[in-house]
Amino acid sequence: MDEFVFSIPGRIDQYWYNKGYVKYFLDKAQGKPVRLKVTSYGGDVGEAVAISNLLATHGNVTVEFIGFNASAATWMAFGAKSVEAHEDSMWLAHKCMTGINIYGALNADQIDAKIKELENAKKSNEAIDLMIAKKYADRCKKTVKDVMGLMTESRWMPASEALEWGF
Repeated sequence: MDEFVFSIPGRIDQYWYNKGYVKYFLDKAQGKPVRLKVTSYGGDVGEAVAISNLLATHGNVTVEFIGFNASAATWMAFGAKSVEAHEDSMWLAHKCMTGINIYGALNADQIDAKIKELENAKKSNEAIDLMIAKKYADRCKKTVKDVMGLMTESRWMPASEALEWGF
């Protein structure tokens, strides 16, 4: 049976390489085995969660990492039946990030409101980090604590090291 091939060669987000893009190609594959070639610095974790679930639902998907892959790209691949990486590819797991913009001058009330906003963003990030760490830990048979340590390091690792970790 022929393999259906498509790629994600960039950022995973709601505007370009997203769940709709992946669903289109999975539907087009019509039950054939799928090879998804990925080189992406990551992007939106919500899109990655949805893509992971689409890959799992399709069933027979191989994700092939062909370059530098980080963040949401690594996480979405866990929905695939198998994951492969080229020897010269790189892999990065890190804690999630939220854009923070503070411009201008703030009075005391506005500072208090901004502090509350930041505290809520921190709690959200911690919940997302835990969700991601649990998924990584399940995949590589490590503890959540070990995986959180790796995510805190936020460093690139070669495919051979990602394999040693069990990713």
